Order: sequence, then C-alpha cells, then structure tokens
Amino acid sequence: MLTRRNVLKIAIGGAAALSLPSLVHARHKPILIGDINSYIPSINRFTLPYRKGWTLALEQVNISGGINNKPIEVLSQNDKGRPSEAVNAARFLVEQKGVDILSGTFLSNVGLAVSKYAHQSQIPFIAAEPLSDELTLEQGNPYTFRLRPSTYTQAHMLAKEAAKLPVGRWACIAPDYEYGRSAVENFKSFINKARPDVEFIHDEWVELFNINPEKVINNLSNKNIDALFNVTFSSDLEKLITQAEKSDFFKDKSVVSLLTGEPEYLNRITSPACDNWIVTGYPWDQIQTHAHKEFVKKYLARFEEPPMLGSLVGYMTLLSIASAYKQHKEEDKNDLHRHFEGLYFDRPLGMVHFRKSDHQSSMGAFIGRLRHHEGKNIMTDWYYADGPEFWPTEAVIKERRPQI
Repeated sequence: MLTRRNVLKIAIGGAAALSLPSLVHARHKPILIGDINSYIPSINRFTLPYRKGWTLALEQVNISGGINNKPIEVLSQNDKGRPSEAVNAARFLVEQKGVDILSGTFLSNVGLAVSKYAHQSQIPFIAAEPLSDELTLEQGNPYTFRLRPSTYTQAHMLAKEAAKLPVGRWACIAPDYEYGRSAVENFKSFINKARPDVEFIHDEWVELFNINPEKVINNLSNKNIDALFNVTFSSDLEKLITQAEKSDFFKDKSVVSLLTGEPEYLNRITSPACDNWIVTGYPWDQIQTHAHKEFVKKYLARFEEPPMLGSLVGYMTLLSIASAYKQHKEEDKNDLHRHFEGLYFDRPLGMVHFRKSDHQSSMGAFIGRLRHHEGKNIMTDWYYADGPEFWPTEAVIKERRPQI
C-alpha cells in the first residue's frame, strides 16, 4: 500500500530526495532544497530529529498544494561533521543536482564553510543550527541567514540571570572551537558589564567530543571558584557530570549551562548533581500556546515520539523557506535571497522574522532552572526570552559585519 510514510523513507547517506512529486502537481517542476547536516553518532541525537522536523513541514506544505502550485523536494546530504565534506556536499547539490537553496548544518565551523561557498556561488543558505556569531557578523554575507539565536544572544540571555547570583569567582569550560570560544567571550563581556566585581579565574578548553573529564575536574578543583559557565554538550557533558559526581565537584557551586535543557541532551542527564542549574532548553511538554500544541500533536502522530529542539528547528527552517518562495517570482532567478530580508513567518513559536541588517532570525530561547525529580532532570521556572531583546545592536553590526 502506498502511503506518505513509505513514500518518504529517508536514507542517511547520499542525496536522499524527499517530496511528493508523483502525487502532488506532477506536471510542475519541483522547488529543490539542498539540506546538509551531520549524521554521525555524536550528533545524531539532534540531527535525526531535525530531519524529522523538516520532513513533517515538507509533507504539510506539499499536501496543501505546494508553493505556487509547485511541490517542494529536499535533497539531503551528510557532511559527517567536517567542513570539507560539507563544501563538497554543497557543491554537489548546487552544481550537479541544481538545487535552488541550501539549508541545515549543525556545527559552527561546518556552517561557516557552507556559508562561504554559498556567498561565492550566490545561492541562499539558511543556516538552521550553527550558533557562531561570525555567521551573521564578521563573515556575514548577502546570501546567508540564520534561524537559531547566536552565541551572542544566548550568552546574553544566560548572563542576565547569572548576574543575579551571589557569586564572584567564575571558571568557564567550553569546546575548543569557534562556538565555544565565542560563547565564553560573550558571557564574560555581559557579566563584566553587569557585575564589575566578578572575577573570571580560569578557562578550560576541551577537544570537541574527546573530553578528558578527570583532567578537567582536577584542573578546576584547586581554583577556589564558586560558579561555573559550561558550554560543553552531548557526550562531553555527560562524561563531565559522571566524573564530577565522584568528588561532589558541583556541590555548593552555581552552574550556568548553555544548551543543557534541550531534550536531546537533558534526556540522558539523570544526575541530581545538575539540580538548580540555570540553562537554555526546550520544555516542549510544558508549552501551552495553541500553535505549539498543534505542532507537538502532529509530530507525535507522525513519528510516535516526542519532538526534540532539533525537530522544531527543522520544522521552522523549511517553513521559512516556503514562506520566502511564496513571495518569489519565477522570472527573478537571482533575487531569492532578497525575500528572506525582513521575512516574517508564523508558527509554532509565534511570528518570527529575519532582521535585514544581519540576517538573524528573531527566534528566542527558553531559560529556566533544572530540577531533579524522580530520577530525571526537568526544566522549571522557565520563560521564553525573545530574540530581539538580546540581539547585537545596530552599532555592533555596523562595527563587525562587512558592508557588502
């Protein structure tokens, strides 16, 4: 029996094509999207839900008639977490498959590599997940747009809460690449502005997905700190927590942690050592807005599992592309990227738009505290921090972004 589910089987490897071209508007040439992401064990917990998110949006758009009577087709490529692989994938999608637009990527260094290629090739690139500030500032270009809030924005959000803590001696731990260094630099800057009395005693840099947790804990244990800003995530953070439990390292320390409340990571962190941490996250089962509840309902029905933050990002990425195409005239071959400048699109977090001056979307983040309850950690006392309240100012953009 032919169903949407078996029509839309996804292959991780090569150019896996997803659409309903044989079922919807078969006479019309489809709109081709080239999506690139990292389908590797250390990142799959985010990227597989991301792919399910855009798959759900793709189905909804095509079943509803496509865009201007054209179906959307997505060609998916695996960058294996490497910038060189990502550029090869982008080149293949653009030059051999003829895609109209690029999307996706997870790691900041990978996103920056694809952004550079998109600029050179003059093809729009919607960076879904990379958080690097450089993507929309120092290396910003007319063709690159970013959905998720940057390290600047999320560090600003966390620093607002961290500045209220009765602590004065901080250490930072982060992965040693652009995302980690940017997050630490931004957090320090915002804390120092709000609390000039605060000291940052030590920075601990770790190799991504290759942390030595015993060494890290030993290095931090003799620094006499009372607060920690953590930027590690995924398996690195899990190993760090396991090691810290052996010596009660986190006891009597305030911890502020980027990304940790996202279910991709939080679902695997069961330690009570994380109780009361201040985090960014995604309390999907507690959000009561109508649009978000509808998204969750459809996602659960389609995949029989709860959404991750990656699911939401994938869903919103494809919706943003569909919204831009609704405004695009076929005869205007070279101006698709212009339709993303100032673009507004709706759901599931309400109205979101891309700022013209730096191509950053207004998507915000959920800020809250972790509470250990019945063997797991959950986000509590959370609120939605709207992106524009924490954006870089226009003066910062003018100073840091190339005026191309």
